[in-house]
Amino acid sequence: MLPFSPTARIISAALVIFGFPSTIFGQTRASKPAAADSMSEMPQVLVAPLFIESAEFTSTITMVSELNFAVTAQVVLFDRNGAQITSQTVAFPAHSRQAVLVGDLLRQANSAETMGSVEVLPNPAQVFTMAIAAQLSIAGSGANAGQQIEEEFVMAATSSSGVLRSAGAALASNPTLALRNTAATAQTATVSCITEKGASTQQQVQLATGGWALLQACTSSSNAAVTLIGDALVPPAQAAADLGAFGLSVAGSGTPGTLAVFGFSWRVAARGGLLSSQNFVDAGTFRSGNTVFTGVPVGAATYLPGSFFTPQVALANFGTKPVSATVLYARTTDSGPEPINVATVSVPGMSSQTIALPVLTGDPGLRNSFIVQSDAAPGTLFASAAAVGAPGFGLVEQIGKDQQTTANGGGHPWDLTSGQGAVLLLFNHSTVPKYFNVKIGNGGVLWQQPYQLAPMETRAINIRDLIAGQVKDQDGKVLSQTLEQGEIGWFNPNPAEGKGRLMQIGPASQTVAGNTRVARNFSCGYYYNLCGAYLATDSITLNYGEASSPGSLGEVIPMICTNGDDGGCSGQSSSHSGLGYTYSWVSNTPSIATVYGSSTSSSATFWGNGGGVGSAIGYISSESCSFGGGGTPTVCQLSYTKPLQFNVVCGGATSTQVIFNFGVTPAYPACILGASPTCSVSVESGAVEVAISPATSCTTPGGLAGNTNLFAGPPYSSGSIPGYVNVSASTTLNAKPVTATSPNVPVVCTSP
Repeated sequence: MLPFSPTARIISAALVIFGFPSTIFGQTRASKPAAADSMSEMPQVLVAPLFIESAEFTSTITMVSELNFAVTAQVVLFDRNGAQITSQTVAFPAHSRQAVLVGDLLRQANSAETMGSVEVLPNPAQVFTMAIAAQLSIAGSGANAGQQIEEEFVMAATSSSGVLRSAGAALASNPTLALRNTAATAQTATVSCITEKGASTQQQVQLATGGWALLQACTSSSNAAVTLIGDALVPPAQAAADLGAFGLSVAGSGTPGTLAVFGFSWRVAARGGLLSSQNFVDAGTFRSGNTVFTGVPVGAATYLPGSFFTPQVALANFGTKPVSATVLYARTTDSGPEPINVATVSVPGMSSQTIALPVLTGDPGLRNSFIVQSDAAPGTLFASAAAVGAPGFGLVEQIGKDQQTTANGGGHPWDLTSGQGAVLLLFNHSTVPKYFNVKIGNGGVLWQQPYQLAPMETRAINIRDLIAGQVKDQDGKVLSQTLEQGEIGWFNPNPAEGKGRLMQIGPASQTVAGNTRVARNFSCGYYYNLCGAYLATDSITLNYGEASSPGSLGEVIPMICTNGDDGGCSGQSSSHSGLGYTYSWVSNTPSIATVYGSSTSSSATFWGNGGGVGSAIGYISSESCSFGGGGTPTVCQLSYTKPLQFNVVCGGATSTQVIFNFGVTPAYPACILGASPTCSVSVESGAVEVAISPATSCTTPGGLAGNTNLFAGPPYSSGSIPGYVNVSASTTLNAKPVTATSPNVPVVCTSP
């Protein structure tokens, strides 16, 4: 799924998302998450404008749920007239993947339809954010084995512009476009095409309410409608002319967001024509003129054996002014990232251009990424990047991502059955190290691990290796060795920090020699937001006058939600994990305990200032949200009670019992007082003479008791203070030695 801007809700890209309910957390700096007053998000409809089900092409709908609880969604098929054919309810366990064969649905409905559109709808009683993603894969068989089209569902909702665009390269014949009107009224769609080696064209098509159309683009013919899907799927002749780069732009006359578009084209290649996917993105969702491509095969690729890949880049400038563009190639080796500019071009207004790249050396582990950087206004320059494999694997495509998109993560299906492979590719396109928080799930399983990537680093994570190697996550969990399918998600704490995608690799039975093996792209973008926090350790005990080390409060655990757009700090629960945020700590009871050392880490050590039960909050913050988790530092202090004074006879001796009671504050089970304290009585000043009989003793609890002779010395007047007495007690508190000394107690002289 491709992201949309703060005011947009249409997404022209793989695996669009819905959300289902759980606890909602509002933005706050409180110790506990608070519920949001309302949600701006409403259940959305995902649309795939084209399915194909014929003798040599079949369609599969693959969906994932990013939520940590079970949900349902409904899959609905429509024919070419916009009439519903059938529907099926699909149940999703937490963090799971589901697949539906379009052919099965058609057979169950006794339908002979060969093409039409698909909608995926959430259960309105459950969903109110984006959390389900869907992609439709159209796979060839027989003579078309190895031909593959990947169609990302689009969000039928309000977008920011209503102008949908796509770019491609090495055009061999007219692109084929499917258009679906989701509005309650009819509308007109205007299709514009700019090609590198031909004249620009413009067409219009009338779409009834809920209407659908299939047509050839980049033609001035008045008869561009496609009535038989087989006609569009006939590969071009081996000697077909290369029309070069091209750009497509579709604008509807209806409310923005009510027009869904998808297309495919035939691409010129030495082995013959290759089907290429044309996923459309709303131009108004772009926030920059730069486009990112993650994990592009360059040269030999370990995960795609038997082929040698050549990257191809094309640009389409839909603006009226020339655009300066630079292609940055970032290869990661075992020595680190190696970014370098490999091409600089000027693209005239309203034109398309193939970029001549030098011969590049790639990393065989797919750690190669590209950034097309430009001075174009956002949404005017569209880029296409693909790798052509020889002899096999055909075309390895992906959808370019706006470098500044506010979608900060992704959710993708993975499948290891029948010898398939699945590799998650991550790219940090920022200038500082960034955390990518990865989670792999299937029902009750959730494996979570943060990965820190250096600037311009690409990382490849092989799911099969994680399972086979029983790699432990941050909590020590491993993925079951029997696990073969599931959902994988990733996110950065903030937008515009990185990009990611999943490469699903066909089994070895799809032979390279036969040009039938495919590598599919899943790159649905999600909006993940911080929606709450709690402390992994929310209670510690320390002694007065000491630090809690090695004990500490924390770490602060973020609560992560999916959200319907890129704003707000609420949503539906997805996971409880992640690094890369900023932290701060506050003590609400500094008289009891204060932060000792760093106050900007995920955990905090405390210093005991006084006996009692304290309160502290550890805050975790992203760029737009901040939440706190509350904790309790309990400080244990050896305490005492003392008399106001001791009375002795002036100028004489008296036998009196000196009692100081020692105990612990607070009287709390966590404060464990030692069983064998020792005590001593001392004179701090004055003329008092002390003789102890019997020996001073301590009791627990109870303190010091001693029959002590106090002698006042020379005659004093009644009421005078000839001296002071205090008591020290030594014991253990929480298995640590402690000593407490009472203040001086006056010895008061009275008349005989």
